[in-house]
Amino acid sequence: MLQTGWLALSTCIVAFTSTSARRTSLRPAVVIADQQTLVLCDQLATVDLTRLTEPVGVLTLQEMERVDEALAVVLDL
Repeated sequence: MLQTGWLALSTCIVAFTSTSARRTSLRPAVVIADQQTLVLCDQLATVDLTRLTEPVGVLTLQEMERVDEALAVVLDL
């Protein structure tokens, strides 16, 4: 989930993840559930909160900084 928790919306913005996608600068590597995973910052979506289940992990500060950098490029921030 990519957006702040204080927004009271029925949807949220997510970035898909993959363990088999091709690595690019827009897909930073992170570890989720002890497995190397790519955050596909070039594939964002808005999903209904009811579709989300339990969290599978939390990113470290360094991982989140890499995701932030990739999102800044994708979203031209």
